[in-house]
Amino acid sequence: MVEVVKRRVVSRTHRRQQGHEEMVVVMRSRDRDNQQVVKVDYALSNAAPATPLWQCARVAKADHRIEDCRQRSKSEAGLAADEVRHWTGWQQHQTLSRLATWFLVQETERGKKWTLAMTLPQIRQGIAVILREAYHCDTRAHLLDTCQKRLRRNELARF
Repeated sequence: MVEVVKRRVVSRTHRRQQGHEEMVVVMRSRDRDNQQVVKVDYALSNAAPATPLWQCARVAKADHRIEDCRQRSKSEAGLAADEVRHWTGWQQHQTLSRLATWFLVQETERGKKWTLAMTLPQIRQGIAVILREAYHCDTRAHLLDTCQKRLRRNELARF
């Protein structure tokens, strides 16, 4: 059982200037049996003033599900194994790991109890191929442009 209260507030900076208007959401969780307060949570939100209380509570309670999803991405989809050298490589790794996690979650929700015929790296590679084809990244012009950028960057790095 949860009780929710929201109020619009204006923060002040260290120089006593007014900051942006925000919403403070206070949630108090009660035990169902003996009605004692178990936990009090506070959250700052930039939601519109007309946002209903139930929606504020739903979003605030979703934090544990988001953290569970991140942990699953780290353990099952290799999100934590991001030993990359470049920003684009990191972005590709993050995107493919999250897509692979999404795929695993979808399969779990469908109730399939069978073992996948593909391994997780094969799933990531398949998703990468689909994305490359969709965004035309394997065209000769794109590959030449990427190679030229890398050569220019390496040449500048020497100086």
